[in-house]
Amino acid sequence: MLKKNLISILILVFCVVSGRAQEVQDTIMRHAKMIEKRDDSTKVLKERYYTINDTVRVGTYVAFYDNGDTLFSGQYKSGKRDGKWTWRYMKGLKQMEGVYIAGLREGLWESWWPNIVKQSSGNYKKDKEDGKWTFWFDNETKKSEGNFKEGLEEGSWKYFDETGMLRTEGKYKKGELDGTWSIFDETGELAEKVKY
Repeated sequence: MLKKNLISILILVFCVVSGRAQEVQDTIMRHAKMIEKRDDSTKVLKERYYTINDTVRVGTYVAFYDNGDTLFSGQYKSGKRDGKWTWRYMKGLKQMEGVYIAGLREGLWESWWPNIVKQSSGNYKKDKEDGKWTFWFDNETKKSEGNFKEGLEEGSWKYFDETGMLRTEGKYKKGELDGTWSIFDETGELAEKVKY
């Protein structure tokens, strides 16, 4: 019985806090001022965002190409990027997308070539690359893959040519080449080993 009451109380507190957070956000946005910046010579809209006291950005931010297409967009919270941000090529195709938390890149970030082929995919932790990252050529062939730790290459990495043939592999330690690296010729045969 005590366990059920505790769970009910926790759910109630969560609902009150969640509702209150939205209420606070709504109040902030009611007092925010919309800013639109235009190109001085052409008067084309370049940016639209909201501020509190003309300094702290809040809410939706959008930057535009000269033709009016969205260049990039996302959200600000208390003057810092927060939530999903998306960059686009002209005509709306995605160029890059990822999440900010309190102004720092976090979690999965991906980018694409103009032909819609994925260019890169990997994670950030506290604004630094962290974990497995993969990169591709614009013909969909893998270019390289390996791990990062606190923004530096770490552990095994492989590099490929545009046909998908493995050309180089080895290890990094804190962003520096480490140990023996293997270099392969255009047929995939081992051509050389280099020690670091």
